[in-house]
Amino acid sequence: MVRLIDSATIDLNVNQFEWAHFRKTKGDVKLHTVYDPEADTPTFFELTTAKMNDPKAAQNLPIMAGVTHAFDRAYDDYGWYYEMTSQGTRFVGRSENAVKIQFLTAMVATCDYRLPKSQHTVRCRYSK
Repeated sequence: MVRLIDSATIDLNVNQFEWAHFRKTKGDVKLHTVYDPEADTPTFFELTTAKMNDPKAAQNLPIMAGVTHAFDRAYDDYGWYYEMTSQGTRFVGRSENAVKIQFLTAMVATCDYRLPKSQHTVRCRYSK
């Protein structure tokens, strides 16, 4: 099972929605969404002020064990990644450009890249 996590900023007229004040002349809100691509529907959403950053809002999103969550680099929060891993949740995300990685174990992957175009995955066998 896969869930996609993202947010969208929605512009509002600051004169009509004073509570959504974002900048001097601009009103915005942010919609944080967990989306189920199989059902083609959102499973959860939360409306916040536009100033709410994505990692902070992610703390309120339902994260389920055994589910793979995919999100972009706006959600970079290594504490959150640790919590998800501890709960048995898998995730796929894009890291910030300045991330530093330390490899703890060397592994060799043997992959078959000559797969039919109908398949979207690459099968790999890992060995130490």
